[in-house]
Amino acid sequence: MDLMQRYAAPCLAVMLSVGCGDPDSAGEDTDAGTDAATGSESASTNGPTSGTNPSTDTMNDEGSSGGSSADETTDPTDDPTGGASDCDFSEDFEGVANGDPWPSAWVPVGGVALADVQDGWGRLRPELSDYSLARMVTFIDCPEIDTSLTFMFTDQNTQGVGLYARQNGGHLRETDPTGEGYAAFAESFRDPAGIGAWREVDGQEQRIDNTERFEIQVNVEYRMRFRLTQVDDATSLLQGKIWPLAEAEPDAWTVERMDDTASLQGVGGALAVDAWARDAAEGNDAADLLFDDIVSTAAR
Repeated sequence: MDLMQRYAAPCLAVMLSVGCGDPDSAGEDTDAGTDAATGSESASTNGPTSGTNPSTDTMNDEGSSGGSSADETTDPTDDPTGGASDCDFSEDFEGVANGDPWPSAWVPVGGVALADVQDGWGRLRPELSDYSLARMVTFIDCPEIDTSLTFMFTDQNTQGVGLYARQNGGHLRETDPTGEGYAAFAESFRDPAGIGAWREVDGQEQRIDNTERFEIQVNVEYRMRFRLTQVDDATSLLQGKIWPLAEAEPDAWTVERMDDTASLQGVGGALAVDAWARDAAEGNDAADLLFDDIVSTAAR
C-alpha cells in the first residue's frame, strides 16, 4: 500500500483550523503497570524482551482511548506533503516569526490548543481534557527510522513528550482511523521520571514494560532519540535514549524493547510529536512544551 492509499481515510477533512479537533478523554499516566486489556499486573524488566507482547501500561487507569467509540470520531486533516516517501526530514523552526504557526509540513491531528513558533522553538500546548494530548504530524513515510529532537519542559509536575514513528495520522480514538504507531516517551510527571517505549493500537496508548529512570528538569534543553527497526517479519525493536543537550550523546540506549503487535509490523508511517499534560494543572492552561531540531533519517 503506498502512502496516499495509507492516508486516504485520514485525509478526508480540510485544514480549516490550527486547533484541529477536540482532545482526548482519559486521564494522566500512572505507573500502575496494568495490561490494557486484562488489568493484570505487568512485569518490570530492563533491556530487550522477546516473544509475545510485553505487559503494558496505558496513560490512565481508565484507559487511553480519548473517546467513547470510533463511531464518534472525526477525520484528521490533509497531508500537506503530498505523500512524501522519504525518511530524511529536518525542522529547526528558524526564519519563522513569533506567533506564526508551525511550518506547513506539520499538521495538527488532535488535542492542540496552541501550536506556534516562539524565538526559534516550536511551541505546543495541549487542550485540557481528561486525557490531554496534543499531536503534530508530518507525513513522511518511513518503516525503519532513526529520529531525534530537542525539547524543553516548562512544568516539572505535568509534562511528557512523545516522538512517534509508523504513525498512521490518527489521534487516539478521536479520528477515523484511530491512532496507531510506536513511540519513545519522556516524562517528568511520573515517579520515577524517565523514558519509556510505547505503542498506540486502535487509539489506545500502551507503555511496553517499565519506564527507565532519568531525571528531567524544567527549563533545561534535552535531546531525545528514537530508533525503530524491523527485526523479522513479526517483531520490531524500539530503542530510545535521552540526555542533556549540553552533554555528549551517551553510547548506550536508555530503553530497548521488542514488540510483535501485528498491525504495526512491516509498515511505513508518519513522524509525529506529542505534548502531554497531566491533570489540568489545577484548572489552569496546560504548560508550554518547546521543540527544536527535529531530525530523522533511515535507520541503518
